[in-house]
Amino acid sequence: MKNIIYNINKKGLITIPPLLSPAEPAPAGSILRLSLAAVITGAAGAAAGWIISRMINGITALVFYGDVYKEITGAGSAGQGAWSIFILPAGVVLLTWLLKYRAAFLRSLGITVAIGAGAPLGAESPAMIFTGALAAWLGKLFRCTAAESRGLFIAGACSALAGMFGAPVAAVFLALEVLLPEWTAAAIIPVAVAAATAGAGSYLLRGAAPVYSMPEGPPPEKAALLAYLAIGLLMGLWSALAVRLS
Repeated sequence: MKNIIYNINKKGLITIPPLLSPAEPAPAGSILRLSLAAVITGAAGAAAGWIISRMINGITALVFYGDVYKEITGAGSAGQGAWSIFILPAGVVLLTWLLKYRAAFLRSLGITVAIGAGAPLGAESPAMIFTGALAAWLGKLFRCTAAESRGLFIAGACSALAGMFGAPVAAVFLALEVLLPEWTAAAIIPVAVAAATAGAGSYLLRGAAPVYSMPEGPPPEKAALLAYLAIGLLMGLWSALAVRLS
């Protein structure tokens, strides 16, 4: 079945060919092989999410507080003064240098360091890059076709998201809505298996507590709601202008 939503969302994404033609059903042995690779991928996704989360917290604690083991709630109370403005540019410079290399590990490491230094990048990004590349390598190990390896890459990226946030259902819907051009058994089953494995691994590693939580704040007043509305409109207009200028 063709994924119509994929054609809407694929702008800016790398075009991913379908795993198998709709007229060519996936053999049972192929799906079993892909599912086995997906289990390994999901376990790696859970581990990568946990390790990278700890690395980000450790880097933030080190560069802002000088203690890698310090429990932190953010960089705002670090008390570094004016010196703190140089931490983020240093992390971005390191990231820019590492992005020159095509190795997934170095790119993932650079993004992790940049996030720890305060860069506003998604914490799941380095885990998705690393686990996706690992899944593609497993595809070669399991003698998968190029298209099947690309499908395992999607499963790896989604498993990292599931492992990072303990959200396997959201990871599957990411694949269905954005990444998979076709909904076939050979495409969906490895993603679902990898996401479920990563979700279970995330629960075993860190429990069911949410990754991010917000303290309760005062109830918003009418003036505050109007201010939030104005800020949202300004950001939307600025984003549209930035897209047109890029």
